Amino acid sequence: MIYKGLGIAKFPGQLPSTIIQQVPKEGEQPAEPPQVPIGDFVDLLDWQFRRDDERWGQWEIQIDIKDSDITKEGDQKKSVKFPNLAESVAELEGQILSIMTNVDALVALQVKNLAESGMARQEAIKGYLASKAIIKYMAFKSSEIDVPVPMTFTAVAETISELLKESEGHIKGTDYAEKETLRDVYLDLLQAAAIIRAVHWQKIDTKTDTKSQLLNILKGSVDLAFSIAKPQKPNGEGEGKAFDPEKNFEDFIDSVEDGFRNTTGITDVQNPYGKSPDRRPRIRQIGDNISQAGGGD
Repeated sequence: MIYKGLGIAKFPGQLPSTIIQQVPKEGEQPAEPPQVPIGDFVDLLDWQFRRDDERWGQWEIQIDIKDSDITKEGDQKKSVKFPNLAESVAELEGQILSIMTNVDALVALQVKNLAESGMARQEAIKGYLASKAIIKYMAFKSSEIDVPVPMTFTAVAETISELLKESEGHIKGTDYAEKETLRDVYLDLLQAAAIIRAVHWQKIDTKTDTKSQLLNILKGSVDLAFSIAKPQKPNGEGEGKAFDPEKNFEDFIDSVEDGFRNTTGITDVQNPYGKSPDRRPRIRQIGDNISQAGGGD
């Protein structure tokens, strides 16, 4: 019974010399491996150990990594050892789970980064078009200049470590070419406005009819412009005939100093130019016949 239960009766026997076979071509069946004789239990155990070694390989296994960190310059060597199958599977599974977690986080961040980059690009294009329209509207001279810009990577790098190095890039920018600024232009306009205001300023008496005062001022301005465009002799002499400015200039000077009080539209004939007669402006001549300049009043 013991002889039969141990299977000693089946010895000697034969078993395949290998259980791992390569398929030469897709779809073809592998050839039958040669048989090896098994004479007893010792041969059987030896055959089993050889087949296990054939399937699982030799332990411990060491893997040498030439560069474990490509973000740093040079080779960062590292060695990984796998003592047995169980610990190797656990180590690999842990690394795979960690990589999957990082990849999922990076994918989510990258999707958000793409959305933000698209919005930033859109706003940048809108800003560029608005600036271009402003330059065209203002019509000021501009020139193209080279602008250095700090960058967090190196664009022409050939390796990852060189790509992650900070560098300096150059872009084409726009620069204002003239010396005069908009403030200078506004200052000139303010000065011109101040002169015009000083010339045309009129005092309005709030106690009387404002409308009639404005109409008289406007009528006086029209009459004065007409008299300058078509000057006539004073006191109605020779009406319709142009007078000689050289002969009647003294009369014109007297009228100016008097504040044109005899002209229609002057609201305050007692105080020409808003001042009393003794403080009115005087016109003086430089040169000969000074005594003839201005009125005697």
